[in-house]
Amino acid sequence: MDADQDRRARLAEGLTLLGALGVRVAAWRSIGKTPYADNPLVDAYTYWDQARALLNGQDPFAEGFYQPPGYPWLLAAVFRLAGGEADPAVGRALNLALGLLTTALVMLCGRALARRLQGPWWAGALAGAVYTLYPSTLLFELDLLTPAVSNALFTGALALVLLGERPGWGRTGASGLLIGLAAMVHPTVLIAAPVFAGVLWLSGGGGARAAVWLLGLALGVAPTAWINQTRWGQTALVSHNAGINFYLGNNPDWKTTAFLRPGLPFRALVLEADPGARDTFTRNDYWRERALSEIRGDPGAWVGTMLTKAVWSVNNREIPRNEDYRCRTADGPMAWLGWLPVRYGPTLPFAALGALVLLADPRRRASVIPMAWASLQIGMILFLVSDRYRVSTWPLVSLCAAVGAGELARRWPARALPPRGWVVVVGLAAVAPWLPIDRITAFSPGWCWHQKGNFALQESDWAEAERWYRKAVEREPDNIGAWHWLGTALVRLDRPDEAIEAFDRVLRDFPLSYSTLMAAAETEHDRKRYAEEAEYLGKACEVPGPRDSTCARFVQALVAAGQRERALAFLQQHPELEDHPRVKRAFKR
Repeated sequence: MDADQDRRARLAEGLTLLGALGVRVAAWRSIGKTPYADNPLVDAYTYWDQARALLNGQDPFAEGFYQPPGYPWLLAAVFRLAGGEADPAVGRALNLALGLLTTALVMLCGRALARRLQGPWWAGALAGAVYTLYPSTLLFELDLLTPAVSNALFTGALALVLLGERPGWGRTGASGLLIGLAAMVHPTVLIAAPVFAGVLWLSGGGGARAAVWLLGLALGVAPTAWINQTRWGQTALVSHNAGINFYLGNNPDWKTTAFLRPGLPFRALVLEADPGARDTFTRNDYWRERALSEIRGDPGAWVGTMLTKAVWSVNNREIPRNEDYRCRTADGPMAWLGWLPVRYGPTLPFAALGALVLLADPRRRASVIPMAWASLQIGMILFLVSDRYRVSTWPLVSLCAAVGAGELARRWPARALPPRGWVVVVGLAAVAPWLPIDRITAFSPGWCWHQKGNFALQESDWAEAERWYRKAVEREPDNIGAWHWLGTALVRLDRPDEAIEAFDRVLRDFPLSYSTLMAAAETEHDRKRYAEEAEYLGKACEVPGPRDSTCARFVQALVAAGQRERALAFLQQHPELEDHPRVKRAFKR
């Protein structure tokens, strides 16, 4: 790349960065016009709530790091610097700023690759545009979730290895440190650690340089590893939810478990690990061993599962996990984000060609990009195929796609075909995204209506909540979460008979739904139907967990219903309740 081309490259990248900023500002304004702005959902709510607890001097990790703590730690620090309020808008601003940083880093890496491979001057700008104009990139930056942070750290680590001549000791160690920090946010990036270390070793750095990189990695994950060991006596690098995530995608019914709705459906599965008897760490072991047992029981079926997930992982369809962003782009102020031009399917063949070019680079350092992409892709296939995991590969895919487009531009004037093996790989990459996959991955508006019901419930608009929940259960009759909240709205509308019908519909599929049992009991109590209240409370008393207060209420309801003998018999079986204030009041002791 000569001086004139370098100037053009810098200008194009500057304009791309300006456009990336404009798109993010527009996205910021758009989400501000929706209920999503002030209402983080599912995992985003968990991270926000943990950060809020840290901000208030509380410990949200008393039972261990069920999820990686890095993002709540970062959010809490930023909230404190921004004035001490846990404002979701501040978290979104952080994510969008990190997304802009990632775009800049992707362009720097793209330009470095163009120089090394004698590619076109526009490669860096193209890589940045591909990264930004992919809808999932912006949708995850707008939510209080981890990809914006982990992508920035991962791309920073990549740039330290890739840019300039052979990285010195400081850059090498800093690269490992950034991957370690990324792991405290998104532990799956650790799968790429052997790739970085191996490439550094084989590209002329030797074992010493790889060792320095691994030392940086160890320093990055040291905080969580140290806390795990010293506080809970657990040997773990980051968190303790890998077991259940592995089970969700590796059991005979994985197409159901991988798509469980948040809330009651997921809670029904969680109870199978008996959380009353197992702590965070032993539950993690339980799910891992259960999954491995299923695999050992039918290894052939598991191989079929892996092949299916491999096909899914490169499909053009964005497969949701927990939160379906297709609801946000279906209509309303955020619909335009769904119109952004970059899609996974059309990008993949260019990325495949670019990956082959980089793997053929004799200097080898550039091979870290396709190899890291492959490692993260394998991690996704092993655990769960979803948009959240795939967006973590997107900086790498964007770089490979820019290199592939440059290679095509280089060969096109002479009509020079690449090697036959390359043609086969690129051909497969062109076809694979369009293969038909299971209907369970398709978009269903039922979850969107469920969310609209949730927002109406938060605004105390009970009639509107009922309307949306009814639409949700008409579309998805097995959505027990929507049935539960429909019952809650009906209670507020003073229609207790219909509310009880909705609660009973939940309990038909999930008899141990504690929240539903208690809601039904409260509804019957308000109607002074104490016998019916007692039936629900008796079942709630059996749900695993500390239930002394619930069981005491059960005794109270039995006495109020005139079933004194049954209450006394229950107390004989549970003498620890004798001195409970509710029991004393029931028997006027």
